[in-house]
Amino acid sequence: MGDKPIWEQIGSSFIQHYYQLFDNDRTQLGAIYIDASCLTWEGQQFQGKAAIVEKLSSLPFQKIQHSITAQDHQPTPDSCIISMVVGQLKVTVLRGRSRKAEESLAPLTACDVTCLSKDAQTK
Repeated sequence: MGDKPIWEQIGSSFIQHYYQLFDNDRTQLGAIYIDASCLTWEGQQFQGKAAIVEKLSSLPFQKIQHSITAQDHQPTPDSCIISMVVGQLKVTVLRGRSRKAEESLAPLTACDVTCLSKDAQTK
């Protein structure tokens, strides 16, 4: 990893950390968002840490596993990093009236784009 540009190292490390939190405990994602953060999920927009974590925590998946096929990271002129990730999601949802029967769905294709920025308070 040492021979890659710093933006690729940071982007790759962030993506690994993000998906580990997403797959294991989405409530912990609040640690990486700030109140100025934005999320667009299937056309719906969410602004701020609380709204984003609420949305991600309310997703119907009981279990989820990301499988990354490709990721690209680019620096921006204002010292941000744009990361694009393509892969598959393997999800398990609860079915039935009691919502206790688990069902694994066919893998879903996914694409995420993230803009990493320093928190203005840490500059």
